[in-house]
Amino acid sequence: MENEKKTAAEIAREERKARMEKTSQNQEKKKEKKENQSPTKKKLKIIIPIVVVVLALAIGLCFFFGVPQRTFKTVKISNGSDISQAEYQYYYMQVYNNYMQTAYQYEQYYSAYYGEGVGVMMTGFDYTKTPANQAYTPSEEDKEAFTKKYGENPTWADFIEETSINACKEISLINKEAEKAGFKLSEDGKTEINEYIESLRKEAADNNYSLNAFLKENYGRGMNESLLRSILIKQQTYTEYLEQKQTDISDAITNDQITDAYNKNPNEYNNVSLRYFTISTTAATNTDETKYTDEELKEQTKKNNEANKVKADDFLSKATVSNFTELTAQYADKDKVSYYKDNDTYSSLKDANASTLEQYFNEDAVKWAYAKDRSVGDKTVVSITTDSGAVSYNILLITSLPARDDTKQPVSVRHILFATEKTTTDDDGNQKTEKIRTLEEAKKLAEDTLAAWVKDGAKEDAFIELANTKSDDPGSSDNGGLYEDITKTSSYVKPFLDWCFADGRKVGDYGIIETEYGYHIMYMSAISDTTSWQAEIKETLTETNFNEYYDKVTSDDVATVSVSSFFSKRVRNTVEDYAERVIKNMTASTTTKSTTNATTTAATTAAAK
Repeated sequence: MENEKKTAAEIAREERKARMEKTSQNQEKKKEKKENQSPTKKKLKIIIPIVVVVLALAIGLCFFFGVPQRTFKTVKISNGSDISQAEYQYYYMQVYNNYMQTAYQYEQYYSAYYGEGVGVMMTGFDYTKTPANQAYTPSEEDKEAFTKKYGENPTWADFIEETSINACKEISLINKEAEKAGFKLSEDGKTEINEYIESLRKEAADNNYSLNAFLKENYGRGMNESLLRSILIKQQTYTEYLEQKQTDISDAITNDQITDAYNKNPNEYNNVSLRYFTISTTAATNTDETKYTDEELKEQTKKNNEANKVKADDFLSKATVSNFTELTAQYADKDKVSYYKDNDTYSSLKDANASTLEQYFNEDAVKWAYAKDRSVGDKTVVSITTDSGAVSYNILLITSLPARDDTKQPVSVRHILFATEKTTTDDDGNQKTEKIRTLEEAKKLAEDTLAAWVKDGAKEDAFIELANTKSDDPGSSDNGGLYEDITKTSSYVKPFLDWCFADGRKVGDYGIIETEYGYHIMYMSAISDTTSWQAEIKETLTETNFNEYYDKVTSDDVATVSVSSFFSKRVRNTVEDYAERVIKNMTASTTTKSTTNATTTAATTAAAK
């Protein structure tokens, strides 16, 4: 009853006071209990929070220094090889850098000639976008399997992932093969690895990084010198073992096998030479000024075809071996006349086999060129119709009949170059070219040097000494001017190759030639006993047998692969972030050069074997 006389405020104050007294009593009990605790219990309560803090700090440091990335397995191969997240990321980063740099360089070098977008056109990769933000189009051969794994709209990130996984698998399997065969890495290979790592160390120091910090910056946490070295050893072993395997396969091919291959398909090894000129029709299309129906466009294309057929037949009726070049200039479009005038390069096909003819033209051209009754000077028109109905007319004229090439190759040649210009490169990579003598002065030097050498007995040892002391060719001035394994298709300038494979050329021959570089004294050092057609067949058989071996030891039947989706996604995200930084730097005009240099240094050439 007494409570009824109290106000609500008074009641609230009394309740609050009671709670405070109860709390005070509880605190006293806790204090008494704490004072009665054993020293061990008191110590545990102090240590446990400290341990939690230290453990968290240790885990953080581990992640910072990349220990988990080198420990967690991202790719597991059934042969017992496990690939860590850091190693997998290395391959992933390499594949990205390879495509990014190639596309970028194409764009820088060729956009002035072919317009913007040439980098994408040549590689399929857009370096201004991250891999996950651009669609990837698999080849028809790979499309079914690729889309089954990555869906109907795959990205370049999917392609890079697939390439990286295959690199891990194939390098691992080949290393196992090398191990079983007792293969040992060459001393040159070891030296190459050491020199590469030292070059990275220098690059890192030049940019105020330690090597490990530099590697972490370019390949992500987990990469350090020790891991990089082990990866490079795997890659070098992969390369050297396969080179040895290819040599072994080539050495095992017999002359009987070469002869059998020729007899089964002689047209693949009988080469024919011809002159050709193409008159093409472009399918009619609508413009801003013209609006035709589809039927009208087809009719216009047909009329254009007929007009070009008359033109092609007229060319054919006049064509001979001697006037073909003159006719090409007469019948060429106005903007192409300068290409053809007094120049047969654009209308000659020399030493072509059946496959080459089919690629250039079609199967009809092959059947015509390899007909048994064919003669030099024979000519025809081979037409090719496109899906749009437009026809291209190819005038063909035989200049040499199908035959085996009995030229002996490869050859080894020595030369001494007296150049007219010298190119030097400074520390920043800038090249400078300076004139060092006139063409006439280079010619006189070559003639005088050759005359003195001949007078002294024309010995190869003396030629070697002259090349080492007088030649201006940086590529051969320290090995006696020697270039080995030269074939007709080697990438040397035409006068150089023409001298090497001139009719009747023999060991010990010498002479002087002029090229765009200056004057060369030439000396034939060695000629193979193998003819060109035999060498071609041996190369083809070697390639076929090697590919069969490689496919066999790296097939899915040999080893299966499982991939951690969690860690592979982490790698994707890391490289996407890295790509965004690269794109930002490359598109900033003030930092383009330094960014390109940094990413180029970071990526090695063995990216996606």
